[in-house]
Amino acid sequence: MFGRYGYEGVSVGDIAKAAKLTKGALYWHFDGKDELYLECMRRLHAIFNECIFDPMRKENHSVLRILALFSGLARMLRDPRIVHGIAGYWMVPSCPEGVAFHQAQHEFEQASLAVLTESLRLGVEQRRFDFGDDLEEMARAIQFAG
Repeated sequence: MFGRYGYEGVSVGDIAKAAKLTKGALYWHFDGKDELYLECMRRLHAIFNECIFDPMRKENHSVLRILALFSGLARMLRDPRIVHGIAGYWMVPSCPEGVAFHQAQHEFEQASLAVLTESLRLGVEQRRFDFGDDLEEMARAIQFAG
């Protein structure tokens, strides 16, 4: 639900109803909506890592890393855990709870940027790509195009 409607578009009651739980049951496991959202966001980041970035890291050949990026995106889009959407996670609220959300998202983006930049750097070293001094800029373009 967060992935489809964002943090502000979902209430604890909505989540409980969709999960066929009581609100009390949700509060038993999570102190509040913000803790639940952060956990969901971390799980989404783990899906990105599982499908895209971990396979990229395992490849020693730059072209295979880029192919792992695209095949990972395709696999992730078929993943039943996100079939209903993920755009809502990028609608981070500007409330006090949003600080932790922004931090988690920033850390994820920095880690993904590092994988992309390293993959392009490897390609330059292997003489497969020629980006000159624009590696990080190209990596950012790929990161935000996904």
